[in-house]
Amino acid sequence: MKPLVNPNRATLPGMYVSLLADVVGRWGITAGELLAGTDIHPHMLHTPGWVMDFNQYNRLLHHAERLTGDPGLAVFLGLQMTISLHGIVGYTAMAGKTLRAAIDVFYQYGGLVCPAIVPRLEVSGDTAYLYFDQPLPEYPVSVIAMGFLQAGCGSIGSAMTGRLLEGCGELTFPEPESFRRVSHMLPTAVRFGCHHNRLVFPASHLDLPLIMADPLAERMMREQCKRAMNELMGQKRSLSYLVRELAFDEVQGFSGIEEVAQKLNVTERTLQRQLAEEGKTFRSIIEDIRQSKSAILLRNPGLSIKYISDRMGYSNTANFARAFQRWYDKTPGQYREDVFSLPVMM
Repeated sequence: MKPLVNPNRATLPGMYVSLLADVVGRWGITAGELLAGTDIHPHMLHTPGWVMDFNQYNRLLHHAERLTGDPGLAVFLGLQMTISLHGIVGYTAMAGKTLRAAIDVFYQYGGLVCPAIVPRLEVSGDTAYLYFDQPLPEYPVSVIAMGFLQAGCGSIGSAMTGRLLEGCGELTFPEPESFRRVSHMLPTAVRFGCHHNRLVFPASHLDLPLIMADPLAERMMREQCKRAMNELMGQKRSLSYLVRELAFDEVQGFSGIEEVAQKLNVTERTLQRQLAEEGKTFRSIIEDIRQSKSAILLRNPGLSIKYISDRMGYSNTANFARAFQRWYDKTPGQYREDVFSLPVMM
């Protein structure tokens, strides 16, 4: 499943403003002073469910930095970031089995938190790269916001796994003159003037188990995220899209057409007919899922080809290899070799 973003407007949960107000309070700055000149009233900081424009939040961050006069504001914010700040998306990530599963939740449903920034994971050899893509150019991310985000992700990752995570942060921005005064507060190094905004860390961290892992809760909350994302997009989904969502579950694996039809409250024959009207069949949808999922799994060097074959529902690796050759004109082994032979941009 690819991430979904609202193409019309980028917003942030009001909880981000509450966090900012709490942090600047250490300098004796009141919420009223922080929010002066905005349409945000201090009483809203204690009201759940409200959102604010992303660009307005960027301006608020710069205002807060001027008020405090402290170049380490982004660091303080990041270290104070908690998983609850991200609502249902955060709680879903926290219930995942591993750090990789948590990142996958934010990749798929991060648009519920802020569509201006979409996390994207890539693995090359022993190194993992968590990129922070910006799909909406009209909502640029400031150096304060990106620093806040990277420090926060590192802090949350350590909290979810119960251990200090290794790695470093990379930012496309030039190094601020004041950064050296606050760099000692960060547990890892930060490099400026890079090609990408991303976190770089050992790929082995992706398999770290999460302290609050709960497969049943994760599955239930993923369904809530799906519904909320569809409501946010405000678009009618095709039947084939819904079938694709129901036919494969990250925990349970594949479902048969009979089970999918039951979930949609239609007969198997009706489902087949309606799919045909969209030019699809249940088998072709399963084939599409296998094609995309197998390529993603092959990018993880820790998974054997037999495991991936079994995961994709094939009776043996030979059948999987033939199908993969048909899709990509190369064997699974050749595809994996090609992926890990690509040069890494630093």
